[in-house]
Amino acid sequence: YHPTLNIENLKKNTKYTFTNKSFGELINNCGIVISNISSVCVESLALGIPVIVVQGSTSINQNPIPVNIDKHLWDECDNQNDFKKTFTRLYLEKNKIDLVETAKVIRNKYFKPVNAFNVNQFLDN
Repeated sequence: YHPTLNIENLKKNTKYTFTNKSFGELINNCGIVISNISSVCVESLALGIPVIVVQGSTSINQNPIPVNIDKHLWDECDNQNDFKKTFTRLYLEKNKIDLVETAKVIRNKYFKPVNAFNVNQFLDN
């Protein structure tokens, strides 16, 4: 769950299971990630996990995924019908080879090892 979420209130009103495990511990057992406005969307794609971005209730697009990442590994939904179609395509009918290949491209393009050179390049120094 997100750190700003009042988890105790949510626990009282849902039948879902919550954990204190980190994203890194949980993601390896996931088949799909459903999120909104979170960096876990891009992290999941980099690991080959499909993502559904659920649009919020505002008119501002809160999708954190760069527009040049092909939508065969992710998609956006704003209603129940879109969600069903997208879930079927990304999870039930997923292509493992595409997931692995796209994940490699995303890791190479958007992620770099943390070292002095890369940090300075990121900071434009």
